[in-house]
This record gives sequence, C-alpha cells and structure tokens, in this order.
Amino acid sequence: MQTKHEITSGNIAPILFKMALGMLVGHIALTAFNLTDTYFVSKLGTLELAAMSYTFPVVLMVNHFLFGLGLGTSATIAKAIGQKDFHEARRISTDSLFLIIATGTLFGAAGLLTIRPIFYALGARGETLELVIKYMRICCYGMPISAIAMVIDNAIRATGDTKTPGLIIAFNVSLNAVLDPVFIFGFAGIPAMGIEGAAIATMIARIIGSACTVSFIHFKMRMFDFNGTKPGVTLQSWKKILRLGIPVSLALMLMPISQAIVTRITAFYGDPAVAALGAGGKIDSLALMGIFSLSSVIIPFTGQNLGAGRIDRVSDVLRICEKFSLYWGLFIFATFLVFKTPIAGVFTEDPLVLKYISAYMVINSISFPAVGSCVMCSNVINGLQKPIRTTMLHFMRTIVFLVPAVWFCGKMWQAEGIFIGISSVNILAFFAYHAAAKRTIEESRQNSKKVQ
Repeated sequence: MQTKHEITSGNIAPILFKMALGMLVGHIALTAFNLTDTYFVSKLGTLELAAMSYTFPVVLMVNHFLFGLGLGTSATIAKAIGQKDFHEARRISTDSLFLIIATGTLFGAAGLLTIRPIFYALGARGETLELVIKYMRICCYGMPISAIAMVIDNAIRATGDTKTPGLIIAFNVSLNAVLDPVFIFGFAGIPAMGIEGAAIATMIARIIGSACTVSFIHFKMRMFDFNGTKPGVTLQSWKKILRLGIPVSLALMLMPISQAIVTRITAFYGDPAVAALGAGGKIDSLALMGIFSLSSVIIPFTGQNLGAGRIDRVSDVLRICEKFSLYWGLFIFATFLVFKTPIAGVFTEDPLVLKYISAYMVINSISFPAVGSCVMCSNVINGLQKPIRTTMLHFMRTIVFLVPAVWFCGKMWQAEGIFIGISSVNILAFFAYHAAAKRTIEESRQNSKKVQ
C-alpha cells in the first residue's frame, strides 16, 4: 500500500496549505460542474430550467448524505494509517466500496419508486413534473456506480493526497462540459434529448470518474484487497464507517433544511428579499471557497495524527486554521465593503434587489471569521471521531437558534434584519464550536496518554 504523503511529522502549515490547494481544485471544479449543467439546460427554456431547480434540494440532500459517508470513510482510514495498520486501511477501503454500491443501489431503487410523489409534494406540476421525472429517472439508474467517486475519493484523501481527487473531479467537469451539448442538443448522429440528455451526460461523466478513482486506488495505491472478504468482517467495517458517517450526514443535511425554513421566513418580505438571499448564498459559496478547501484537509490530517498519538499536532492545526479563518474573513469583508455594488450588479439590475444583496454581503461577511472557525472546529471534532458532538452543535445553531433569530430580527428590521439574524448566530456559534473542539482535543490527549 502506497502512502507517500506523510502528515504525522514535519512543519504543519506547509503540509496543510499544500493539501488545501488540491482541495481547492476540486471545489472550483464542482462549482463549474453545477454551473455547466445549469447553463446548458437554461438554453432549453424556462420549463426545463424550473425542472432542474426542483431537483436541487433532493440532489443536495442525497449528496450531503454521501459526503457524510465519505468523511466517515476518510476519518476511519486516516486513523488506521496513523497507527501504521495498513491491513486495516485496506480492509476499510475495500469494504467502503461495497458499502457505497449497496447504498447507491438502495437510493436509486427508492428514488425510482418515489420520484413522482416527492416532487409533486415539492410543488412540481404538469409538464414541469414530467421533465423532473425524466431527469431524475436517469440519475437513479446511474446512482449505484456514479456515487462511488463521491465516497471512495476520500480514501485517497485519507493518505494525504488531495491533488489526485481534485484532478479527477476537474477531468469530470471537462468531460461533462463536452458531453452536455452533445446529448442535450444532438451531434454526429446522436439525437437531441433535451433535459434527459443533461442527465445522461452527467451520469456518463460521473461513472467514468468513478472508474478512474477505483483504478487509481487499486492499481496505483494498492488500497483494495478483495482476497478473503468475509461478510462478518465487511459488516464490522461498515459499522466503523457508519458510526462516524451517519452523524456527519445528519449534520450536513440540517443545512438545507434550515435554509428552506429561513427562505420561507424571508418570503414574507417579498420576492426581492428572497432573490437577494439566494444570490447571497451563491456569493458566499465562492467567497468561502478558501475556507472550505482548508477545512476539508483537517479530517485526514487529524485522523492520521490521532492514530499516531500526535494530539499536539491536532491542537496546532486548530490554532493555524482559526487564524487563517480570521485573516480570510477580514479580507473578504473588506472586499465586499468596497466592491459590494459591482458584485451585486452581476446578479440583478433591480434597484431593490441590488440594495438587499449589497446589505447581505456586508452584514453576513462580518461573521465570516466565525463561520470559518466553526467549520474548522467541526472537522477537528469529526477527525477525532466525535461526530455526534458536531451534529448537536449544528442542530443547535441551524434550527434552535438560527430560525428564531431570523424571525425576530426580521420583525425588528425587515429584510435586512434577516441578514442580521444570520450573522449574529454565526458569531455567537463560534464560542460554542471553539469550546467543544478544545474539549475534544483534551479528551483525546488524555485517552492517548492512557493507551501509552
């Protein structure tokens, strides 16, 4: 088994930022992936674009669940690598492949049986509903294989190699960009398939991406071991992954739920406020890309150092990442303060929407240092294999405190109050997340001493 990326010794900051660059490539590629699909489908017409929009919440929920399984896989494998237990790392890698195929098959079958009632409940009707069904049916058929890369690439990241998964994702995006117009509009004997073509192009790109990921892990890294696979051992591996993955998945799935509730509250203040909230969320995802890229490497880093008993390095990584979050957040706040109007103008020409987007950018970016630190603390806790703790933190933040704060601040200051409520909760959440991360590190330090 090849693990050339040593992260249990050496200078922490260069290791982190080298790994983060690989993750940044992946994040940029995923953003481009979503924009590419939306761009080409928008050329088909309003109904097709609306149908695609209806799929976003459901696809997001499924992706969050799979992403949670991926983080569980990464943390488990990283700990085994840190302990130099390469047999266990191979076993987890192999059994995670079986787990995601089984999970993808289950999701695909469930989706095929429930597409119509789910999207009818979400408000899709008539021709729009039929377009949604055409799109999602193909996604469901491809789910068992297309989901593999979303989870298994975390086995590569667990070794400290973040560049390869990023390059595979970038390849997927490029392939999808080529295939989208071919299957949507037709080319060289391939008939125009409309929105179904968009789904086919996406599935082909993801299936090829899964094949690339599996091939790299098996032939290059030697992380799969199909000899002597036993049901009992596989089930034990699944328990280890799911013990971490399920709580992380639930925590991630809280985000779109709270976003839906906040959007519903915002709707009382008119469509311009809702439009600003939606545009603001897209701006946030781009502005925080550096934060997300760095935070994504924390789980493999923390997992390996936990396995190696180097809890001191985990404490150092939290300090470095929180400092980065502070500087990055202040930089984005200053940028938004100066350039809020031209940035907002990219999304609208409506004066009221422009005003709301500008207000959102300034008010919300005040909390970016805190948001970044919350993300860093969450992944440190997850990497130390205490995912239920982060689930409770996310639940308290996104449901218990955020929803009432948004409602109250909206009553006090109208649409801008919504943004004040979001920012205030993010800032206050930092103290809880930071305290929980420090406590988890100290508990892990004490446990490590007992083992020694």
